[in-house]
Amino acid sequence: MTAPNLQLYTGVALNTTAFGKKGLPYKEYAGICLECQGFSDAMNHKGFKSIMIEPGEIFEQSTEYRFGTT
Repeated sequence: MTAPNLQLYTGVALNTTAFGKKGLPYKEYAGICLECQGFSDAMNHKGFKSIMIEPGEIFEQSTEYRFGTT
């Protein structure tokens, strides 16, 4: 992961009137999202890496997830 922060979103507020695979409705808590990003408050802390991207600047990020059992 090249980003310093991992944001976790849960399915607590999934829209139960929307439908997913096989026409089944989404249910609360039915999913999670892991999003790698910079620290959202970085601009207010001198020691944090900047999250600003200037015009013409190329942004690249790489994330690898590995899940397993013991």
